[in-house]
Amino acid sequence: MLEQKQTTLDEALNKLSLVAESLIHLGQAEASPLGSLLQLLGHNINDCVAALDAQESER
Repeated sequence: MLEQKQTTLDEALNKLSLVAESLIHLGQAEASPLGSLLQLLGHNINDCVAALDAQESER
């Protein structure tokens, strides 16, 4: 059961990373304040994913 939860968490973090990268790329393509916000959101999501990964690694 624990392995299944870990796999589910890993899959969710991977998907979240893909969403973040997509937001960053969309933001780079959009030269406007919205583009900047999309990039910022993507980077913030990546930071959260990295923090969760680090927390999981400590366990």
